[in-house]
Amino acid sequence: MKSGFSNLPILAVLVAAWHGESASAASRYWDVNGTAAGYSTVVGTWDGTNAFWNTDAAGGAGGGMVTTTASGDDLFIRQATTNTGSLTVTGTQNASSISFVANVGPTTNITGGSITIGGSGTSSGIFQQSTGANIVSSALALNPVVSTFNLSNTSTGLLTIGAISGAAASGTQT
Repeated sequence: MKSGFSNLPILAVLVAAWHGESASAASRYWDVNGTAAGYSTVVGTWDGTNAFWNTDAAGGAGGGMVTTTASGDDLFIRQATTNTGSLTVTGTQNASSISFVANVGPTTNITGGSITIGGSGTSSGIFQQSTGANIVSSALALNPVVSTFNLSNTSTGLLTIGAISGAAASGTQT
């Protein structure tokens, strides 16, 4: 007798695609110096064209450089500790989460465009782990298919977030 569960993985991928979700979540690291080891100042434009997202957590050649992010991606902002940086968003970009990791410079500012935040990544929201003063002034739209978002500051740094909009497609967003 054949089980009816054999098509569940295919069904899960189709449902994820229908909801605009990434079928698999990935960690991505802002890295404008490409495959050179480490991270430089946070500068550049997040526009779906520039390959500034690295899959290598060390900021080197161990991963691949990608141009786009999806609603399942957990994004990490790292940089040299003594630099002030600015990342400009063009158009609408997607992420499950954005984390300012420990030792991000004195100030990092994400400006322009809009970011749809929340998805199928490990985390959903904006996370401050740095002692720097980090600002997200890009418009944030909460992904309507996600019901839980986190705005978290686990350090002595200041996290400033601008406008947030959105509502759950069903249920309640918290």
